[in-house]
Amino acid sequence: MPNPFSRLPRLLLVLVCGLIALTLVLISALLLATQYQETSSKKEMLSLTSFIVILTFSGLAFNWCRVPPSFAPEEILQKIYRTGIHLFLSSLLALVAAFFTWFQSTSETISPWMPKACLLLHWIFISLAIVFFLIAMLRLLAALARDTSKKVE
Repeated sequence: MPNPFSRLPRLLLVLVCGLIALTLVLISALLLATQYQETSSKKEMLSLTSFIVILTFSGLAFNWCRVPPSFAPEEILQKIYRTGIHLFLSSLLALVAAFFTWFQSTSETISPWMPKACLLLHWIFISLAIVFFLIAMLRLLAALARDTSKKVE
């Protein structure tokens, strides 16, 4: 007779991955909603901080995809590698957004419309970074949930 609790760790992991995915979607929506207010008040540091955080996740994905195929199927490792590339691109988008935040504060002397253009460009780049990050993290969570569905002995 199989143990009814043998599936509990996998079920718990799938539930945790689903909860994290839902939370990431909500956080991304909140970040996008508050981005304009933070940047226009010049109290924003999200993009530079997010560059570092996203770059760290990119490094995690690249290290994860380097494990031997005996630990994870080659198909999953390729997905993790592509996700690492998307995370790296997301970190570069966040870095460019940080530049526009900095340039917005120094561009008032160049032209009166320049700060507004920088704000718009910052918002576009940080929005793209957040969306890329969200998609990549959801892919990592899906890979984690799928990979653990294999029977571990």
